Amino acid sequence: MTMKSSSNWSFDCMACHRTGNGKDLMEMRTDMPGSTKPTHGHGGIRIKLPVAPVRNHMLRANMEAVINMSDRHFGNRQKAGGASAISPEDALIWLNEFSESEPEISAVELSGPGDALASLSFTIETLRHISVWNPEVPREISTIGVGGTQCAVALVDAGARGVNIELNSTEPRTLSRMYAWIRPAHRTLPLSEASELLAATQMESVKAFSRVGLRVNIRTILFIGINDAEIEMLAEKASVAGASSMELFLLGNSDMTQPPASEVREKMRELCTAISPILSVADCSDMETIEACTRDIGSADGGQHGGMPLPYPSSAHRNVAVASLSGVDVDLHLGQAGHFLIYGPRKDGLVSLLGVRHVPFEPGSMGRWEALVEDVLYDCFCVVAEDAGHVPCRVLGECGIRVLKWKEGIEDIVDALYGGGRKKRGLK
Repeated sequence: MTMKSSSNWSFDCMACHRTGNGKDLMEMRTDMPGSTKPTHGHGGIRIKLPVAPVRNHMLRANMEAVINMSDRHFGNRQKAGGASAISPEDALIWLNEFSESEPEISAVELSGPGDALASLSFTIETLRHISVWNPEVPREISTIGVGGTQCAVALVDAGARGVNIELNSTEPRTLSRMYAWIRPAHRTLPLSEASELLAATQMESVKAFSRVGLRVNIRTILFIGINDAEIEMLAEKASVAGASSMELFLLGNSDMTQPPASEVREKMRELCTAISPILSVADCSDMETIEACTRDIGSADGGQHGGMPLPYPSSAHRNVAVASLSGVDVDLHLGQAGHFLIYGPRKDGLVSLLGVRHVPFEPGSMGRWEALVEDVLYDCFCVVAEDAGHVPCRVLGECGIRVLKWKEGIEDIVDALYGGGRKKRGLK
């Protein structure tokens, strides 16, 4: 069985070599209030949940080597059509399942596929869910920091304990060379103007986070020939603003050709030596070590939905509703569906199409999702649609009905839901 993972779900151990300030960063990152001390080699498992659907930046397309690393450590999908965000409710379902097999969780980080602050309502709701689920586990977000001054207090109130900020330069011209586009607000700005705004706001966000008691970790991508001469000054400014640590990645020069390995190692040693009196610094240039401690949960097989456990039927809720126009593929958005194909077990136990149920109200009507449950989905444990908004996912979830997003054949997903599981390529 093949899963679609695209790094939707990942977890990693604390793998970077860390120095500075007389205290190991692994310990510093896990001794905050409400944290769990590491009890094994790498300090526990760091869970990364992709709950932010809105992106506000993208690195330049020729920086191919940064794509995989960014997925895991910076939270932004670089490829068009990349990973999809999951709902806060699904995040909680997955955490419950994962904690049963891996009780040592060092932190839960809201990371990607967009930016946590550009998707603030999703971020806040997920933080609140996690705070109730386990108030002891440290909760963090990943962001470039735009809007941080306005939402720092709200993050703390929702249960956040730390922020990881992608901070690559404080110079607008340098940022313009690194990013393809930056969208600091709801409208797209010329890159030069957006770079100036980003440079002006990131350090202010660091200050705001620090003032409200959030631990701030800087994640910096070191591009030889672009920002390598600025890193030490960047660390100094971040420290003054209130950051406590830095994770430093090295990914080559502007055309992404790697300099000699000896030069790379020497550059990283020089920078770590210079930064260590300023910030606790993590040398993350050893990508093999990082990859060894980072996995895509969505690559597992078995009854899972992009790393999520699939829902299962009960005696009272035996059926599956499918939003489909063609009757072959799942090709309708949940909000566009005027009818649902109902699949479930017949009297002889064979799973098949049982009938078609029409939606008895107009799209956009008040209380339609509650009415949908009562009038159409009353015996269903799952709804499958090409896509679905956050509100119906929440309302149906509260009624015990999972919403799955699927873009391929009906037969495959129905088979998987009832235990056959031949294919799952379209799950997201």
